[in-house]
Amino acid sequence: MPTKKLGLIAAAALALPVTATASLIEITATNINGEFSDFNIVYQDSNADGLLQYSEILEFSGFTRVSSGWTWEEIVGVPDIAGISSASGYSNDNDVYWWVTPSWYNHRPNAWYGTRWSYTTTGGPGNPVAVPEPGTLGLMGMALTAFAFTRRRRQS
Repeated sequence: MPTKKLGLIAAAALALPVTATASLIEITATNINGEFSDFNIVYQDSNADGLLQYSEILEFSGFTRVSSGWTWEEIVGVPDIAGISSASGYSNDNDVYWWVTPSWYNHRPNAWYGTRWSYTTTGGPGNPVAVPEPGTLGLMGMALTAFAFTRRRRQS
């Protein structure tokens, strides 16, 4: 009986939402001359500087060249855009390039000139998003597994 009570207390404790706050920021890039489709990047601002860094990217929507239908699905480096990003990844003398590649191209970058894009951002330090702590999810999984084994043993 004490084990059952302890299990119920543990399950109740795990049911409480334990989360960490992480700043998720989304950048929407719109092609100024309509040559390419818009694209979105979602990143977790891990160092709370409000700037995109390559290592922080969680999602990249990819974009398509309207005239040819070619699509770039992977981002392999980011440019230095005032107020939006810090230079990281591939770079050359022109730090205004988005470094992207199609998934079949062995990660060799292709670049499109940064001034062809206008940018809007949403989210950021003022809009934190609750993210489940991985440790809590792991504990909950172990508790449910232990509960299932205990129940099975009592039924047989």
